[in-house]
Amino acid sequence: MTSYFTNKRNIDAQWQATQLHLPKNTTPYYRLLTGGHNRRFIYTSPTQTLYWGCIEADYYGVWLLHNPQPLKTADMPIAPIPSSKIEAFKRKSMQQSNKENYFCEYWANYFAQALINSDKHFLHAGRWDIEESKPFEQNSYAQNGINYSIDSRDSAPFYSPKDRLQYIDWDFHMPFPIVYFHRLDEYHGRVKWWRKKVLEGSCPPILTWFQDNLQAHLLIDGHARLLACLLEKVTPTVLTIANVQVKSYAVELSEREKLQRIIEQNHEKMPVDTLNKMLIDCHSPFQTYERTALYSTVIRDMDTRWLREVLEQVEKYPIDDEELQYILN
Repeated sequence: MTSYFTNKRNIDAQWQATQLHLPKNTTPYYRLLTGGHNRRFIYTSPTQTLYWGCIEADYYGVWLLHNPQPLKTADMPIAPIPSSKIEAFKRKSMQQSNKENYFCEYWANYFAQALINSDKHFLHAGRWDIEESKPFEQNSYAQNGINYSIDSRDSAPFYSPKDRLQYIDWDFHMPFPIVYFHRLDEYHGRVKWWRKKVLEGSCPPILTWFQDNLQAHLLIDGHARLLACLLEKVTPTVLTIANVQVKSYAVELSEREKLQRIIEQNHEKMPVDTLNKMLIDCHSPFQTYERTALYSTVIRDMDTRWLREVLEQVEKYPIDDEELQYILN
């Protein structure tokens, strides 16, 4: 069996998600390593570690120590987008009636095919969904993988290569932030080029991977594009990929009867998609739900390896002693 992707659409044939289906023999190049007794983990590949993480003892958040060395182009999960792909999108979008919906569909399909073709990906066997994420709004309910947050100060840390230690606050005052692989400055050549595309309205979305261990979005493709959007004060379009598991559970007859009454009372006001799903649920003894999943590889002597590598990094690229204690403790 080979990898492939399909498009999920609603009853009006509008794109909702691109779904990748990967066979059992799929092997990721990038892996999450866990183990030990101190809530530590490493996100790494055979050639380079991207970050070292540690969850706080009180589980209020997680500390990340970034590797300041940028990924080589050959090690990127997705190669830089050439201008020819943008021009191809422009030509095709002119023929579409719903350009906004097609924008996400086109680039989600592009990312899906790029990941399937890549031998430096992070995917494992199963189903992966790419869908649009929306900015988190205060006083609203935040959903895993569906919302993201960008701090208004996020353009500044891009300029500072010393800003390597990051704290992700799980107190949810700013839920599901975007975590960067590496930093750029506003004078970087690709940033300047993407700023032009942002002003033209032809800048592709950025792609993030929602990682449950961080409760955050890991930026996979689009570091320069994200910074270009921030500098131009334009809200970026964010596509998020996540591994999806489908689970089922038995439904009591009383619950289905209750659902039947809700349908009878409100069916005229319901969207067709919602009504169809409720009718199916009403007559089924089982219901299914979807959840995001993240797999890790447990290794021996994880605490010893993690501590050795972190101290080697700090010796090579010093950080403040007080900040160091945060991640060590």
